Amino acid sequence: MSTSSRAVLSAVSVLALVAVATGCSVTVKTQTHYVNKDDATATGAQDWNGEAINISHQSPDAIYNGGMKIIGDASVTKITVKGRMIAWADDTDKTSADLSIQEAIKTVKVELSGNTWNVACGHGGSHNTSSANKSGCELLEIRVPAGSATKPHKITASSSNGDITVSGIYGSASVVSKGPGDLTADITPTAGAIISLQSEKADNVTLTLPSDFKAKTVTLTPAGKGTVTNDFSDVQSGGGRNASDADAAESIKVQSLEFAGADGNVALKKR
Repeated sequence: MSTSSRAVLSAVSVLALVAVATGCSVTVKTQTHYVNKDDATATGAQDWNGEAINISHQSPDAIYNGGMKIIGDASVTKITVKGRMIAWADDTDKTSADLSIQEAIKTVKVELSGNTWNVACGHGGSHNTSSANKSGCELLEIRVPAGSATKPHKITASSSNGDITVSGIYGSASVVSKGPGDLTADITPTAGAIISLQSEKADNVTLTLPSDFKAKTVTLTPAGKGTVTNDFSDVQSGGGRNASDADAAESIKVQSLEFAGADGNVALKKR
């Protein structure tokens, strides 16, 4: 086995299905999940100094225990990312999977453009039985330096597949789950902060806040017949909490959007 990738699942044998009624023999090939031996990594060229952070994760269409993690980390001064790189291809076509993986690795980046850090992981190309959409970062982990009241986070992020977790963020965060997967976040809002958590596929969305948080408006919207869990007895959806205080957040939204008649729960938890 080469050092570039390994099959983490045992290769599935070619299955022969015999259509008795027609007398035809049909061969169906199933695909194997290939994982790169080493994670792809990238680090900002300079220290984070309060700039906005934009994260775009084009996750593979099929993943195992994947998704995206955004972590506020007091031990780092630069934005760092780590990606578990995968591709799917026939069990006899590891070479094509390797090509897709190597191309996907080149999309992993942390780049400063003006006053915004752009963090990304995308797909590789299609090669023989390895399709572009099934390649990329199966799990993308982003670590950002700790924020503060004087240097709050301003994060915008989206991921197309898998669970999303956000922790240690201090300030504003707008996070969208575009594919299947729950969204869970622990955020400390600052004065004027805008926090928006949204699932586009009616999955569960949970936000944990400090017990003394303040906000001008709080919106809690489940999908379908989904439930609302709220640990704060003095907070109602559409209302605020100590809204007139100077250090109140501007708005907090926790939303699971309607999708294919599914039910999505939302929760506001107390830290």
